[in-house]
Parts: sequence; C-alpha cells; structure tokens
Amino acid sequence: MHLFLPALLATLSALLVATGTLVRQRSSTASGGITKRWWLGVLIAAAGFALQAVALGLGSLLLVQPLIVLSVLFALPMEAYLDHRRLNFHEWKWGIILTVCIAAFVVIARPEAGGHNVSAGTLAGTIVVVVAVLIGLVVAARLVSPHHRALLFGSASGLLTGVQAFLLKAVVTQLGESVVEVLTHPEIYLILLVATASVITQQLAFAAHDLQTSFPAMTVMEPAVAMALGVVLLGESVDVNIFDGIIAGLSLVIMLRAVFVLARHAAERETEFEVAFPKAPAPAPGGRQWARPTTSRLCRTSCRRYWRSLPPASSPPGRSSGNVHRPPVAPSHRDGGSVRVWRCADSPCRQQPWVSAPSCWSSRCSSWPCCSLCRWRRGSTIAGRHAPNGRGAAH
Repeated sequence: MHLFLPALLATLSALLVATGTLVRQRSSTASGGITKRWWLGVLIAAAGFALQAVALGLGSLLLVQPLIVLSVLFALPMEAYLDHRRLNFHEWKWGIILTVCIAAFVVIARPEAGGHNVSAGTLAGTIVVVVAVLIGLVVAARLVSPHHRALLFGSASGLLTGVQAFLLKAVVTQLGESVVEVLTHPEIYLILLVATASVITQQLAFAAHDLQTSFPAMTVMEPAVAMALGVVLLGESVDVNIFDGIIAGLSLVIMLRAVFVLARHAAERETEFEVAFPKAPAPAPGGRQWARPTTSRLCRTSCRRYWRSLPPASSPPGRSSGNVHRPPVAPSHRDGGSVRVWRCADSPCRQQPWVSAPSCWSSRCSSWPCCSLCRWRRGSTIAGRHAPNGRGAAH
C-alpha cells in the first residue's frame, strides 16, 4: 500500500504533463503565438508537476521517475485523436513494451526510499560534478556538427532536468519538517537556477534543428540521472535477490530504449508537420491574412489512399499551367505515370487532386495526407485580398 499512492500520483502527473504539453504544442502550431489555450496547457502541466512533487514526498525517485516517463506513452493516443488517425503497429508495440517494463520494474524491484540526508559537502561536490559535465557538453556542442550539437544540448537539458527532480525530492522532504527549514537550505534556490539552465539548454537543443536527436536524449537522460542520484546520494535501494535484480535491470534498460524510440517517433511526426505546414507567408499589400493550419472539425474520419492517373506536367482543371502552385505530394510515389494521393472519406472535405473545395483553398490542401490537417484558417477578410501565392482566393 505504501507504493500504491505515490505510484498513482506519479501516473496522474505523467498524464497531466502529457496533456499540458500537447495543448501548448497544438496551440502554438495553430496560432504561432501565446494564446489562452497555451496558458491552459501551462496550468495543466503545472498541476502535473505539483502531483510529481507530492509523489516524490511519498515515494522514492526510483519509483516515481520511471512512471513519469509514461507521459510519452499517454501522448500517443491523444496525438492520434487530434490528427484523426489510428496508432500504427510500431507505436502499439513499443507502447506495450514500455508499459510492461515499467510494471515489471516497479513490481519486482519494490523501490524503497532512502534515509540519507544530503550533507552540504556532498551537495557541493555534486554541483561541481554537474557543472563540469555541463560545461563539457556545451563546449563540445560548439565544436561539432548540428546533428551532434542537438544530441549534446539535449543530453545537457536531460541532465539538468534529472538534477531538478533530485532537488525537488530534497525540498519536499524538508517541507515535511517545516517551511522555515526549506528556506534555510540551498536546494530551493538551486532548483530555480537549474530550471532556468534546463530551459536554456533545451532551447539551444531545439535551435540545432534536429528534434529527432535532441528530444529522445532529453527524455532518456532525465529518469536515468534522477534515479542514479537517488541511489548514490539519498541511499535509495531495491529489495531484490540476484535473479530478480537481473530481471529488474533488464526491464529498466528496455524501458529506456522504449522511451527513446517513442520520443524519436514523436519528434519525427513533429518534424514532418513543421515541414508540411510552414509558417504562413506575410501578406502582400491588400492581400488576405492566412494563419497556420489547424485541424478541421468537419473531417473526423480517416483518409483513404487511392491511385489516380496524373501526368507529372498536368495542370489543375480550369487553370493555366503558367502560374500553377505545385506543392509536392506527401507521401508521393510515381510508378507508370500514376501518383498515390490521399482522399478524405468525409464528404464535407472530399477533394480531387488540384480541385478546390468551397472551404479549402485549392492545391495547398489537395495534395497533403488529409484535408483535415491542411485547412488554412482565414483571418480578417477584406475585399480584393489574395491568397498567399498571389492568385485570387478560392471561395
């Protein structure tokens, strides 16, 4: 019973963190700025972090941190629902593997909280080691290619986030004694510095434009560092024999591997979305203001693949070939003069290639995987305005 409550709180924390992160991400993608929905995502994520703090006060880092990584798993069905798609076999497989490994580790290892209090000297030595490793990662990141730079900055951000979880555990433990006790210890102030440094390194990792490398590194490093600090500094342990220890260790390794794969998959989907839907171009004088694409409530059914003969040099019906906007078909496959295109099954969104629908602007929507993801939300409308490529807007 002493493991059930912190495990439940940690699982709920992972769910709230995943929800808040997804709300913020989709809000930023839809509007390109900070909106009320974005702040709602912040509040949801903050509630998740508060539950994590309570869980750490009741349980150990060895118990809470593996459950926190379930946020990667919880984000999968929510993202699939918002994208109006089904989870593929790859996502199901690694999601099940992650769940089984976490459950096996918690049940077999039975993590126990340590009774050690971190002394000032031990804390100072830990800070020196962390700062030295952080400086090494940052300096090395400045000397390597963007791909490895994203990996190093992502590792630095994950390192700091793991340290932040360790400090949070120490602060919550002190808070159980008295509030004054918390203010007289350096951990509460170190959390602010570490959190700020974590955000900075995270942004540097994103600035390397290789999310598929940086995001998995962040996701894996956080629980690994936090659990290692819990064992070394707080004296946390597991109640196992040799055989159970081997099983628990293998479960932990496979769990980190599953987290890495799922995080990389999520980063790939985010990268594909950013490539497919770049920021809307600045409107020309007298032009129509277009916003980032958003999902349409009219099209909630999945898209259907079909084959249609489409010569590469053909033009949209009723339009001249001299001023044709031809975005790449995604995904594209040409074989024998045919093009694989996608068609939405819902009648309000159904489109033929290169034919505009009443609520969707011509070829900018017709060639992307699903019309529900390519609908461009219009801003203020003034007579005489034009579409982003200079042609008149379709109505």
